[in-house]
Amino acid sequence: MPLSVSDRGSNKPELIEHAAEVLGKSKSKVAVFKAIYTGKKSVKLVVDLMNGLSMSRISVLDAGRALADEDIVEQVKVGGLTGYKKIAFFQRHKKKILRFATDSKARKKLITKRRPASQAETHNRICGKCAYTKASISCEVHNHR
Repeated sequence: MPLSVSDRGSNKPELIEHAAEVLGKSKSKVAVFKAIYTGKKSVKLVVDLMNGLSMSRISVLDAGRALADEDIVEQVKVGGLTGYKKIAFFQRHKKKILRFATDSKARKKLITKRRPASQAETHNRICGKCAYTKASISCEVHNHR
């Protein structure tokens, strides 16, 4: 079985964004993700997910496989049955991932290594006596905000 070499600690925003993009607006992926990452059991069997979600075996397997292929869950065999194992990082950031999955505008504002906060984008406001930028706290010469 291949070993994951992802450095989850230093790539936190990228991984949260990636997981949110994978889930997207797919109701089945979101439902399976929520079911896997709910409760204390670290491994959820496909049979249990089918019963809990009222989904067909194929739907659960398709959604679970999509999550496993993107390293959001780990696919395992338990007694000959397929199951999905939680990854601690995604358990810890479950709420953020689900929020960004449903809100693409918020996801685009997420600051990552590839999309850092740009301080070059400043907008000029015009003061009656001077021009100052929104990024600056106040116009120090004329003492206004």
